[in-house]
Amino acid sequence: MYEKKAKEEEANARRAEKLVKELERKEREWIAKLKEAQAVQEYAFEELEGALMKGQADLSLSTTQGSGGSPKKVKAKATATAKR
Repeated sequence: MYEKKAKEEEANARRAEKLVKELERKEREWIAKLKEAQAVQEYAFEELEGALMKGQADLSLSTTQGSGGSPKKVKAKATATAKR
């Protein structure tokens, strides 16, 4: 009787250890995916920020150089530049 109980407990311990290892593996996968998603988001944010800064710089240059264009034309140019 005692041996049977000891073997069952040992089998349960092995199953629990196997489950923990599987959960740890999944956790590593999820962390890697999250890091990848974060890197993609950071890159996209930097690209957006760069485009917005370029648009502001273009708008600033257009208005300070006295382009002779109306404010609507200057805004349209800045919008078109930001879309590139």
